[in-house]
Amino acid sequence: MSDNKTYSLNLSAQMILGIILSVLVPIGGAVYYGITLFNDLTGTIEEVKKMSSVETRITVLEDRTKAIDRQLLEVMMSNNRSLEKANDAYGRAIEANSIAKGTADKVTDNINNVKEEMKQLRKAMINPLNN
Repeated sequence: MSDNKTYSLNLSAQMILGIILSVLVPIGGAVYYGITLFNDLTGTIEEVKKMSSVETRITVLEDRTKAIDRQLLEVMMSNNRSLEKANDAYGRAIEANSIAKGTADKVTDNINNVKEEMKQLRKAMINPLNN
């Protein structure tokens, strides 16, 4: 009693089209999603590369800023040394000026004393008897 049953799969063109479309729609959606995801990832990778170059630029600018800060510090220290030397020179100039004035005063006093003595000598020579 074995009945051989034969099955026939008669698919119409409309059914085949329906099956193909029912398979293609999810596959197409998955492919679309995959392509957009790939594009998004590619864009993200490019942005990261750009960010990397921006970070490199930032690092370079930070290094330049640090170098400028060091140079500025060196200039400020040099200015401080120059100011100290200028203050020392000014103090020495004031001291030299006061010494020069004191010396000039002494010379003037000596000249006045010599003139006074010359007057007295002249008087003594003109009138030796003080008459």
